[in-house]
Amino acid sequence: MAMNPEEILVCPNCRGKLKSGPTLVCLLCHRSYPISHGIIDLRTGVTQKGEWDLSVFEKGYEKMGYYKDEYGWAESGGYPRYVADYRYSRVKGKIIDWLKPQNDDMILDVGCGVGYFLFDIMNKYSNININMIGIDPALPNIYWLNYRVKEENKTNIIGILGDAESLPFKDGIFNAIVTSEVIEHIFDKPKAIREMYRVLKQGGRLFMSTPSRFMVRFWEGFFWLPQKIKRLFIPPKSNPNEKAVFDKPATKKQLKRYLKEAGFSIENFRQNVIMPHESYLQFFPDILVRLIIKTASFMEAHFAPLVSWAGLHYVIHAKKQ
Repeated sequence: MAMNPEEILVCPNCRGKLKSGPTLVCLLCHRSYPISHGIIDLRTGVTQKGEWDLSVFEKGYEKMGYYKDEYGWAESGGYPRYVADYRYSRVKGKIIDWLKPQNDDMILDVGCGVGYFLFDIMNKYSNININMIGIDPALPNIYWLNYRVKEENKTNIIGILGDAESLPFKDGIFNAIVTSEVIEHIFDKPKAIREMYRVLKQGGRLFMSTPSRFMVRFWEGFFWLPQKIKRLFIPPKSNPNEKAVFDKPATKKQLKRYLKEAGFSIENFRQNVIMPHESYLQFFPDILVRLIIKTASFMEAHFAPLVSWAGLHYVIHAKKQ
């Protein structure tokens, strides 16, 4: 996508018009935004709150490096491919199935990471032309996204540095927004959802996935003792005083309220993936992990109405009225 910044971008601070040059300069508030090595930096610092530190957050992604798919993410987390397959089909895979974009749609990925989900969408719908933008606050993520864009010679994908709470886009320009496993890391969730509503076209759709607060806390309690025992033998790699990421999942009631207050109608709200978080599976032998996945798959396939409450992830489809 050959993007002219003046056509779709605005100042995230005041939504003023941006003038292109060596930097982007807002004609209204005169704030300047750097462009370095082709990366547009439209961060405002809104996410820099509390104990969370952007530099620590970025160092974590620097260590992870370059990966192109869910399997690369799984490898970085130390869990097997068959676990990734199970979760992906019920979370990101479900979003891709629901998405069904039209030719020339513009899609935004909020919290895109290294952008592999954008490439997954593009590959799934390779028969149509889709323009896609990924936005993320971590420089290493956008660097690797734009690196892959150049590596694969794509012209319809671009990555931008920015914050979910102050999206640097004009009103009503996206046909769809995807944001997978992101909203739990955002401080002001209602504001971020309002921003997504603002930049969607009328009738535009939002596809979101996020962990269930109840199930996250349940598994945290269940594995509290094994985690403590593990730490006796394997010390944490990071300084316990450094908070690499803000993580506070919302409840189902909160998410529905945030969406409705922003103006969305909820088209579908599912709870999938009946298993502990991947990080806890390290406590089990491989044969038991395989049994957990097979059992969970069977339960979801045959008894979904009875067991959906135990799903680890919410997967949501909402529409701008």
